[in-house]
Amino acid sequence: MKILPFLKQRSLGLRITLLLLICVLCASVASFFSLLFSLLIWDLPVDALQHYSAYGTTGIAMMKFTQAFASMGLFVLPPIIYARLIGQKPQHFLMLDERPSIPFLAFASVLMAVQLPWINALGIWNNSIEWGGMFRSVYDSMRAQEDAAAELIGQFLYMPGLVDLFQTLVIVALIPAIGEELLFRGVVQPMLSEKRGAHFGVWVTAFVFSFIHFQFFGFFPRFILGVMLGYLVVWKKSLWYSIVAHFTNNALAVIGYFAHQHQWIELNPDEWGTGENSLLWVCLSLIFGIVSFLTFYKFAKRQRQSALH
Repeated sequence: MKILPFLKQRSLGLRITLLLLICVLCASVASFFSLLFSLLIWDLPVDALQHYSAYGTTGIAMMKFTQAFASMGLFVLPPIIYARLIGQKPQHFLMLDERPSIPFLAFASVLMAVQLPWINALGIWNNSIEWGGMFRSVYDSMRAQEDAAAELIGQFLYMPGLVDLFQTLVIVALIPAIGEELLFRGVVQPMLSEKRGAHFGVWVTAFVFSFIHFQFFGFFPRFILGVMLGYLVVWKKSLWYSIVAHFTNNALAVIGYFAHQHQWIELNPDEWGTGENSLLWVCLSLIFGIVSFLTFYKFAKRQRQSALH
């Protein structure tokens, strides 16, 4: 059934408001059904989500299931519904109809990989920020929330075997990469770019993307990641490259934690580039990252020019 494109000629403020309402509605429905299904599947009490650690591996499995379901409801469904309300096919509106270039997909993955040491260094600095005086109580509250989130992430990243690795890659790397790119780079960024231009759209979307995670002590690395992903979309006019880059960033962390837990590597992913000769690794990472980023732009521009002739 065709949905009338009643959002097509509406104001930016109204479209943003309706997008938020769609996100809240879809997230609420997805959370309700994920909780309902998980309680039926694992036969646990209603408060099991709040006290998941008390139920061991069963509680963790339930948390992973509900997280995956809720993520799809919050990030994947709203862009599809919004595209229909605009009056376009979701595949076209979300810049997914063009067949991606394999070399550029590989380049996008490499681009993310070479950034890790200097992004980790930025994360360590971000994590070391402290607020004093009148903001101390706010700081303490945010730090407590961050520690609780870190504990939950640690439970998610506990991977005794290869099956656990695969499940975690899907839940932590694949679903967020697809969903967050659909919503932020597929809908929010083009929406904000309409009147203020692409740069405004990229930077403001990256800010919202990082802020919406509500983890201040990782805000700046996530913000920079959002900026890079945003420009990949601007330069290639396709969401495939930011999805692959986003997935690579998440997947490297998951695989790195898996290797660290099984003692195949000494450092966990958050510490890559921060050990011995850290300054050298950070500088090399930053240099290679900038060069890779500019090279991607150069070849993307050349390809666009070739397509016009």
